[in-house]
Amino acid sequence: MLSDYHVAILAGGRSERFGMNKALFMINGESFLSRTIKKTCQLSIIPKRIFISLNDKTQFHGIIEHLQKELNIQQITDSRWELISGEGKRIQIQFLYDIPQNLKNVRAAIFGINSVCNHIEQGFFHCVPCDTPFFPTSIMNEFISMLYGRQIEIDAIIPKWNNGFIEPLHGLYRVESLKPIIHMNLEMGNYKLSDLLRDDLKVHYFNIDEHLCSTDGRIRSFQNINSKKDLINMISKEQE
Repeated sequence: MLSDYHVAILAGGRSERFGMNKALFMINGESFLSRTIKKTCQLSIIPKRIFISLNDKTQFHGIIEHLQKELNIQQITDSRWELISGEGKRIQIQFLYDIPQNLKNVRAAIFGINSVCNHIEQGFFHCVPCDTPFFPTSIMNEFISMLYGRQIEIDAIIPKWNNGFIEPLHGLYRVESLKPIIHMNLEMGNYKLSDLLRDDLKVHYFNIDEHLCSTDGRIRSFQNINSKKDLINMISKEQE
């Protein structure tokens, strides 16, 4: 059902190489995180909820103060807010903290995904890191079309390049199928996202090259920004 579609924004990184919380870094007048949130307003359907996984409450206070200046959001509870877009669309936002108490010095995207899975009983979520600010909404809409126009059951949709490289950090996942695998891998200390895609999962691989050739053709769509130098280099290449 369309009501079982969620978006999960991963924003809990330490940003050590960036020198500041890169979720709040401004580009073209908006922060990385605000830019990512706004993508959901352009989707072909409105997600039931946007989950934003964060490092801790300190990070939350800095982020929410910033977002209140950028977006029209209203508080519902301590962790839940409502976004009202310029078109009047209303989207629920829930903030989560993703650091396990016994692994405070370990950072991995799987912790944020695990937090999201623990807050969704059933359905699908599309994972989007906040440090890939140029990830196109068109790909998310393609996933939605494949998911709800499918003739076969799908557990995951994973972007894949012609060279075989996959982008599980930008995948769409069925919670019921992914949750037990995540819990098992965490118990074993295996934090690789690619290892979540077991052979018994019904995984559809989305050809990135074909889509980008038919749209903008820019590889920067999946490039994450780890430092300000990365961003400068990316913009320079775009202007060549």
